[in-house]
Amino acid sequence: MSDKRLLIIDDEPEVGVILRQIAEECGFDVEATLSADEFRAAYSTFRPTAIIVDLAVPNTDGIQLFRWLADQHCAVPIVIISGFDDKVLESAKRLGEARGLLMRGIFTKPMRTADISSLLNGLVGTA
Repeated sequence: MSDKRLLIIDDEPEVGVILRQIAEECGFDVEATLSADEFRAAYSTFRPTAIIVDLAVPNTDGIQLFRWLADQHCAVPIVIISGFDDKVLESAKRLGEARGLLMRGIFTKPMRTADISSLLNGLVGTA
C-alpha cells in the first residue's frame, strides 16, 4: 500500500471519479465513498493519509463525520468540499479545528482541477 492514501466522501459519484483521477495523477491511492457507513469502514481498513469530506452526505453531514473522526483521534489533513456558501464552509472548518482535526483546505463546488492538484501535492508529507 502506498504511503499516500486519500479517502474521499462525496454524495455525487461523478465528483468522486474526478477527484480520484486528479489524486491518482498526484501519486495517491484512492478510496472514494458515497455514504457515511462506507466512509467509516474504509477509514478503518484503508488507513488514509489525507481525507476529502463533502459536507452534504446522505443520512449524515460532514460535521457529524468530523465528530466521528475526532473520536477516532484522526491526525491526517482534512479538506472540505461543498456547494455551500463560504460562511458555512468556514464555520465547518472552525468546528473541525475545535475538535482537534487538521483542517487543511476548503473548496467550493465546482472546483478547478489545478487547484485540487496543487492542494493534494501540498498535503504530501504533512500527515
